[in-house]
Amino acid sequence: MKIKGIIILSLLIILFASIIAFGTNVLLAPYFDDTYFELSDDALILKVIPHEKGGLEADVSAYDGLLKISGGSTSVVKVKLNATQAPTVNNDVDEGYAVGSRWCDVTNDKEYVCLDNTDGAAVWIEATQSGGAGTYLELTDTPAAYDNGKYAKSTADGVVWDDPAGAGENNTASNIGSQIEIYKQKTEVDLEFRTLKAGSSKIVLTTTSTATKKIYCDTIGSATLTSSDANRWFGQYFTTTDSFTMGKISIWMYRTNSPGDVILHFYAADGNNEPTGEELTNATTNCNSIVTSGGEWVDFNVTDYSLDATTKYVFYMSCANGSETNKVHWFNAGSDVTANAGYLYTMNGGGSWTDFTEDSPFQVWSSVITLDYIEFDVDESEIRLDNLKATEDNADLDASTTAHGLMPKLPFSGDLLSTTTVAFNADADTTLYTVPTGKRCVLSHAIIVAAGDAGATTTVSIGANGSETDFIPANILSNLDAEYDAVILMPIPNTTPLKIKSYAAATIIEAQVASQSGMTGNTIYLFGILY
Repeated sequence: MKIKGIIILSLLIILFASIIAFGTNVLLAPYFDDTYFELSDDALILKVIPHEKGGLEADVSAYDGLLKISGGSTSVVKVKLNATQAPTVNNDVDEGYAVGSRWCDVTNDKEYVCLDNTDGAAVWIEATQSGGAGTYLELTDTPAAYDNGKYAKSTADGVVWDDPAGAGENNTASNIGSQIEIYKQKTEVDLEFRTLKAGSSKIVLTTTSTATKKIYCDTIGSATLTSSDANRWFGQYFTTTDSFTMGKISIWMYRTNSPGDVILHFYAADGNNEPTGEELTNATTNCNSIVTSGGEWVDFNVTDYSLDATTKYVFYMSCANGSETNKVHWFNAGSDVTANAGYLYTMNGGGSWTDFTEDSPFQVWSSVITLDYIEFDVDESEIRLDNLKATEDNADLDASTTAHGLMPKLPFSGDLLSTTTVAFNADADTTLYTVPTGKRCVLSHAIIVAAGDAGATTTVSIGANGSETDFIPANILSNLDAEYDAVILMPIPNTTPLKIKSYAAATIIEAQVASQSGMTGNTIYLFGILY
């Protein structure tokens, strides 16, 4: 009761003081009703004050952080005032941090604010500059004009005017001598040079290197495996001799119907010639437009990859859409053409591999690189005066002595068109020559050089594919008894000249061996003219 009396006395003193100071219009009810105070026998207890009355509407005595009033409620935003390092992405919602949380790094004198408290991906940005407030330096020099492109730069001695970085000097370029000038003019800051341009198809200008066939097997052989399902993969391993950057791999293939994308996967090879480690590079080629029989070179343009010298690599091809009706066909060369190389395949998606020393037809090409110079060259095929090559007869050369001061062209019996190895131990047709596009061909004769005894019954004829006898009919080669024996085959002239063929462009000329009884390795040299 004693305390209650003291409280009542204190309130009366405050009341009388208010009346004296402000008159009798002092409203006491808003402050002393039971909304804000609770009067007990021992104390006057201040209640929680609502937001609309300027209060926090919460008991914040146990809060530790920044107070946040939002949507009619009061909450606390966590802060850290004694950190010794910067916050990380893991100082997030799981640790109680929220957007607006502050983080004070007392070791490095920096403060951070949280902009995103996502679990494991919190975003904090620095809210202070090291060292506190910025330093303002005095302008130590004043340029005569402010429109000359200079800018203010802060230095230890103050702010000075300087040229922007990369502005360079006010310079130009010039040509030396009085010939064709490469430099043209300067336009503002741009130095302009003339473009080099080839004046005709006889001159070639390039700034890139030519891709080179580095490791390869060009022997085609026969089709061996197909992508009849997605787990049948076919590949080739090989060993480099020198280091180079690979840019392309070409494979001899053909398709049935629409196999879709074929993917080439490139790996290092292990001791069993199989893929090992991570995939080094790859390339995808859609094979719906390649040939449907015979095969052609199909390019897989890989991302440029540097190959080490004397290192074994392996690639394989997969076809996700492969089936019995939609597939690609891969080939086996049938012999060991490339050293330390061979083909391999798997029927179970790489679960197990079968490898061979025989090769598949493949080509590994170097990449095309940008040169640091401009290369000039001459297209030999466009220069008609013997093509700037070894002296040879040229049907396109105008032999007029008026035009060139040259002797007229002398008669000749035909150019060597091809050199082909033909077996005399098997009846077969062998392609000798294909007439080029835009040309016709008249054959004059053929020379056969034996690799050994041709046999008593072996015959050979030469002509267009399909007949193989319209130039030279079947001749018995029984007089070729030993290595290096040779015969000349040609139509036999009569009083009335023997009519022969003029073959059109794309005509395939073949030699047909029949009644075989000889051996392999014989050579046919075919002669004729193109016009």
